[in-house]
Amino acid sequence: MRIQINQILLIASLLSVAALVSQAPSGAFAADLLDRGPVKFNILNREGTATIGSSTYTADRNPDRIVLRGENRYLNGEFDLETEVFSPDSAGGFPNLVSFGHSFYNADGTPRLESHADFGSGIASCVEYRGPNLEPQVRTAAITFPSDTWAGASILLPIEQFLRGGGAGKLTLHVFSCAPSPKVFTVTITSAGKTAPWRYSTAEPMQIDAKPDFGWLNILVAPFVPKLRAWFDPAHDWTMIGVSLARYYGGPEILMIRDEHSSAPGTSDAHSPPQSMSAPR
Repeated sequence: MRIQINQILLIASLLSVAALVSQAPSGAFAADLLDRGPVKFNILNREGTATIGSSTYTADRNPDRIVLRGENRYLNGEFDLETEVFSPDSAGGFPNLVSFGHSFYNADGTPRLESHADFGSGIASCVEYRGPNLEPQVRTAAITFPSDTWAGASILLPIEQFLRGGGAGKLTLHVFSCAPSPKVFTVTITSAGKTAPWRYSTAEPMQIDAKPDFGWLNILVAPFVPKLRAWFDPAHDWTMIGVSLARYYGGPEILMIRDEHSSAPGTSDAHSPPQSMSAPR
């Protein structure tokens, strides 16, 4: 049973998934983030009843690489920084994810968690700072990353392409995360199949759901898996306007809503909800 419980807890790492998924989440984000910026989000609590922070993503481009940087700031002083490096695809397709890093900090600026992955060398590491002296607990691994492995905000690249292609059936891909050691999960993406009203936008977005595949353990873990959902606006080239995810492995769930002043197209429809709004469905 102890092994089963540990495996059940692995799902929480899809935060930052963007972590969809990752230490990520956290976890926000995608093709428009690589082409435009800055793109801003309001961060709400799990219930969607209060704004607890804000997020900004910017992209720097040159002929050799694209660097995506995310900065999440919380009203309690906590913050986290995400950096993803891409190699532009010469054929005009997806850029290739070269490296990923996400660091989380306490309100006093001391480190809490770190995750890193080099997709070329296969070296990945996860660090947790513990105790009064913040001793680093380092876990490393050599991983053969599948070619469709993503991490953090980059997960939205294949999801947007999936939706632009019709979003029929399911999309299966791989996601790197710290859970709490370096791991690669097989993740299945499904769409609602139709747009629907969403209380945080005047647009009618498409909802997608993501969950990892634990094989025969799926039956056991299903009741314990926190829902990871994202909403995309078909009227504006499937721009992501919101995502619900866990901040990091075992961390609190949050709701991120694209700010109405963000520079990407279609974001005038997204807004920060008033304090009295009810929880997201």
